[in-house]
Amino acid sequence: MAVAPGLPRPGHGIVYVRSDGRGRWWATWADDYPQPDEAGAAYGHICFEGDGTYDVVEAWARAQAAAERLVAYPACPLPGTPPELWPGQVPLPPA
Repeated sequence: MAVAPGLPRPGHGIVYVRSDGRGRWWATWADDYPQPDEAGAAYGHICFEGDGTYDVVEAWARAQAAAERLVAYPACPLPGTPPELWPGQVPLPPA
């Protein structure tokens, strides 16, 4: 039987902000535990979509106590992002 994921630990893991390329945004906070927790979970995981707008998802991502926040590209590069940074993950720009 598979063990359900736990919750991400404050100060750990990465929040990934993503888009479908058509204006719908969501975020995922993923945290790989160094060893399974007391329930046997090997990682923590939370998904957030809110109303699907960038502003709401960005605000949620910034409010999480993750170690790092990244925006996934090339789905929807933010204005001013140089093309060489489009593939992969880049840090969430300053507010």
